Amino acid sequence: MRRMSRSRLLLMVILALSLLGNAVTLGAVWRLQELRVELVGAGQALPTFPRDVRAALRAELDANPQVVKPKVQAMIAARAKVVATTQTGHFDRAATEAAMTEFRVALDAAVQAFQGVILNVLEYRSDQKEAQLGPHG
Repeated sequence: MRRMSRSRLLLMVILALSLLGNAVTLGAVWRLQELRVELVGAGQALPTFPRDVRAALRAELDANPQVVKPKVQAMIAARAKVVATTQTGHFDRAATEAAMTEFRVALDAAVQAFQGVILNVLEYRSDQKEAQLGPHG
C-alpha cells in the first residue's frame, strides 16, 4: 500500500477544514435569514440606502473611526456589564436595571454617532449634486 505524501495529506486536511468552514458559514447565514424573517416578516425587506450611499458611509466610517468606534466599544462594555451583573450568583434587580440603563445610554450615544455620520454623508452628497447642476439647476 502506498503512503500518502505529507503535502497531499495537508491539502486534504485544508480542504476538509475549508468545507467545514463553509458549512458553518452557511448555517450562520441560514440562521440569520430565519431571524430576519421572524423579526421583519416573510417577504419583507429591510429598507436600505442605495449601494453608492452605503459605500460612501463605509468609506466615511473607515476614514474616521474615532467618531463611532469609541461609542460602539462603550456600548459593548455596557452590555458586558449587564451580563456580568446577572452572573453574580444572586440576582440583583436594581443592579441589573442600573446596568441596563447604562447600556441604553451607551446604545443611544452610538446610534447618535452613526446618525451624525449618515447626515454628514447625505448632506455632502446633496451639496455635490447641487454643485454639479450649477446655480440654475
